[in-house]
Amino acid sequence: RQSTLVIRNSVINDTGEYECVARNLLGEVRQSKPLTVTYPHKVPCERHTYCLNGGSCFHIPALEVDICECRADYEGARCEKRQP
Repeated sequence: RQSTLVIRNSVINDTGEYECVARNLLGEVRQSKPLTVTYPHKVPCERHTYCLNGGSCFHIPALEVDICECRADYEGARCEKRQP
């Protein structure tokens, strides 16, 4: 059998170690792989109010999207969620 992990709309916070575990009556097998999320070239956004709570907005021309880089105490697509 084969399985695939799909992360749609990945963000930098998805970077990390991912582990697959297969179990049956005879035992289990584990396999870990690192995932690094990177973005192509980015430039500062023209609209400065897109990101919330002090986040910095960047435009990725190759994808025609705006992204936010949040301060350490916030997360979310637009830095709208306070970290616990």
